[in-house]
Order: sequence, then C-alpha cells, then structure tokens
Amino acid sequence: MTGRAIALVCLLALPSGLAAQPSEEPRPAGLEGLSAVYVMVDPLDDVREDGLAEASVRKMVEDLLAATELRILTQEDLLENAGAETSMHVSIKTSVTSDVNRLYMVELGLRQPVSLARSPGTTFVATTWQASDFGITPRADLIALNSDIRDLASRFLADFRMANPK
Repeated sequence: MTGRAIALVCLLALPSGLAAQPSEEPRPAGLEGLSAVYVMVDPLDDVREDGLAEASVRKMVEDLLAATELRILTQEDLLENAGAETSMHVSIKTSVTSDVNRLYMVELGLRQPVSLARSPGTTFVATTWQASDFGITPRADLIALNSDIRDLASRFLADFRMANPK
C-alpha cells in the first residue's frame, strides 16, 4: 500500500469528531465584500485516465460560483492585477485500493490576501474558508467525486450568501 493510501485509510478510521471535516456551523467570516475569485484546480493525475480533467472540474466550479454576483477571474486577470490573488483552490486526492475501488478526498479552499492584526503592513495569501469530504467509490465511477465537488461548492455559496445578504 502506498503512503497516500495508508494516510487515507487512517483518516477514514478516525472517529468522526477527530477527522478534518467541515463544521455544521456556517463559516462566513472573511467572505464579506468578496467580489471576484479565480478557480484553480490541482493536477488530477490520479483520475485523468478515468475521465476527470482539470478543465471540467474548473468549469463545474466556475458555473456554480457564477450563480452569485462573484466575478470569475481568468488567468489573464491574475497577470494584470498583481493584488488579485483570491482563488478557490480545488484539490482531489485519490488512492486505488483494489481493482474496483478507490479512496478519495475532495477539498475546496478560498485563498486570499490577509494581513496580520499586529502588523497590518504584513500581507500574505492564506486559506480563509475551507471544506472537505472523503469517501470510497468504484474506481470507474466519478459521479461521487463530481457530487462532492458540487456539494462543497454549494457550502461555499451558502456561506458567501450568509456573509453578503442582499
């Protein structure tokens, strides 16, 4: 078993209170006034051969985020605006456990410029919102992965709307 597979198995074996899971409470802090976001997807080497590609995941998340007043930034927008480092980061990690099954973990995280309260002139990019999910699915069935990506994006949208009521 590879190191990643062992880590995923250990994570799945933890009692639910210890595993890194999103809380039931909405976490809208840091989303107030958010106006634009770039969607960045980690390379999907583990699932590309089964039909899941970075471009399709990016489009799915962008389409869901477009349901808000958020402007979806392009790569060109990022190059033109050096201070526009706000991104929705999508990460999918998988490990094949048998000929038919795979473990997976899907994570969405909003990264944006922040500054230290004790030193306001010190700014850096940090994750200010994050949610994840994991499970096991048949190797050739990517529906669970797509469903979890949509669910996590929906959690973000709910928090965003709570932080930015009309």
